[in-house]
Amino acid sequence: MGVAPTEAMNSDFEELLSIFNENPQEGRSRKGGCVRDTKYARELREPGVKKWPTGSEGRIERLLIKKSGTQEIRFSWWKDGRLATRPLDLSEEDLLALFEDAIAKDVFTTEFRARLKSLL
Repeated sequence: MGVAPTEAMNSDFEELLSIFNENPQEGRSRKGGCVRDTKYARELREPGVKKWPTGSEGRIERLLIKKSGTQEIRFSWWKDGRLATRPLDLSEEDLLALFEDAIAKDVFTTEFRARLKSLL
């Protein structure tokens, strides 16, 4: 479920649009990693990733949903380079590692991080 855009989210969105407009062929995030663009959504940041020895990975992605225009966070499981249509199940230790990577890659807004910190 999407959230109503805040001023900070709108600012981030405008910055990303300028990046895409400058170099639309590559579609790079602020951190320099590739972002995906599908019929459903566009990745707005390089995702946070936790890789396992099996080759599968968990991801936290910041998406712009094209139909609604909302930004959403998706927790996903990837197997053999493809999005699995199964839930992402992981240990608390792996969840923390995934969150740490997502925070380092600016998947979450400053406002969200502040609100999360106040909950803890």
